Formats: sequence, structure tokens, C-alpha cells
Amino acid sequence: AVALDADAGTQQWAAGLASTEWVAPADVALSPDGRGIAIVGSFAGVLRVGTRTVTSAGNSDGFCLVLDPRGAVQGLWRLGGAGADGLSDATWIDDDVAVAGSASAHADAAGAAVFEPQGQPGANDADIVVARATRDGQIRWIRIARSPRLDASAGLATAGRQLAIAMNF
Repeated sequence: AVALDADAGTQQWAAGLASTEWVAPADVALSPDGRGIAIVGSFAGVLRVGTRTVTSAGNSDGFCLVLDPRGAVQGLWRLGGAGADGLSDATWIDDDVAVAGSASAHADAAGAAVFEPQGQPGANDADIVVARATRDGQIRWIRIARSPRLDASAGLATAGRQLAIAMNF
């Protein structure tokens, strides 16, 4: 991740994302107050940003990284289970991060079960997951959307108190 001055285009800071296998950032969102930068994506193995690490639970997991305006890590958490999982979209709701992606059966987000709290047994293939979390990764809520096919989120946006999710069913 690199921050540039919007007027001059000069680099302000850089934060390295390193994994023992691979890492693929997918989206970045700046908080409305300018105090947070959220980056989401997918990884396998152990993901390290500064002194923080998360370990994938399966083939691949999603990650949410929150940096302050100077590039210091405020939070790093993962979403995933035994299958191929990932996060593709990020936005902000007040001082929280909202993320969307896909997850397979028995996935968790920062330790919170993705499917079981909603009384559902788990994903058929991959289901859309939308979550809201604090900057340091405390999950406020998790919702899923599913169809008989492979599902994917295609965009996430906020306006006032509304959260809009574009999805492929």
C-alpha cells in the first residue's frame, strides 16, 4: 500500500503486505474523516503487515487491513474457512469498516462464525458475505446472501445510513 499526495503525486508512505504464499489486494477505501484507510483482498499462508500477522484457515482467506493516515496498522483481521474465501469490496460506515466478499462453509470472520449465528448450516459453494467491523476488527454484524450457484459481491457503497451491495447470483 502506498499513499500519495493528491496535489503533487509524491509518495507520503508505504506499508508492505507480505505473505508466505501469496497476497492479492482487491479494494481500498478512505474513511470520510480521513483517519482511516481500509484495504481488503485475499491471501494464503501467513499474511504479515508490520508486526501484525494472520494465518489462512484453508485454500485462501480474505483480509481487512486498516491503516491510519501515516500508514500505521490499526487493525488486521481475516475471514475464511477450509475453502477458497476472500474479500473484494470495502467502504466505511461512520467509524467502522464494511466489507463484502465470498465465504465457504464453516468460515469465520475475526473469530465470529459467518453462517451459524443466522441458523444456516453453511455455504453450498461460495456465498456472499457482508460484515461491519470496528477499525481494530471487532465484528458488529455479519450477513450472507446465497443462491444455488457460486455467488460473488461486485461492489459496496454507503450513503448516509444505507449500505448498497452489488452482487452476482
